[in-house]
Amino acid sequence: RIANEQFQYERAKNHEEEERSQAVLVSAWINPNVNRCRDDVVNSQSVIIVNNAGSQPVYDVVITTGAIQGAAPSVLTGDDVAVPVGTLPPGQYEICVPMPSPGMHTRFNAAIGFTDTYGQSWIRDAAGKLSKVKKRPYEYFDLSLPIEGWGTLTPVVQ
Repeated sequence: RIANEQFQYERAKNHEEEERSQAVLVSAWINPNVNRCRDDVVNSQSVIIVNNAGSQPVYDVVITTGAIQGAAPSVLTGDDVAVPVGTLPPGQYEICVPMPSPGMHTRFNAAIGFTDTYGQSWIRDAAGKLSKVKKRPYEYFDLSLPIEGWGTLTPVVQ
């Protein structure tokens, strides 16, 4: 019985690792040293670095921000803060994303949602926590349909 329980545990652990194998390679963060985005009257923007360290693209990508400190949510949603990208090929890219108004003692970082090649949807919040979600990213981020305001990825030259 103990051997069977150990086998079932290892099997479930291996399945979880395989399921997350592509998702763990996708991340995003604010580039604090660069401000190539235009500021307009309504929103300021920040440069977000988006990284896909895998060998395959991910799909339905949405980039936004969220709070890593303070009372704001760890993933901000809605047309005014979330930027749909579509497909994220392997590599590292920059994109400009609207920043929310700063609040008292609130610090923001990037958050990303995407669908992997297995058809699973994932969210990595501003604190870096990776979670599988049941909704597709466009729905999770509460984007209006049809999708408009597509963001443009610019390859990072290293």
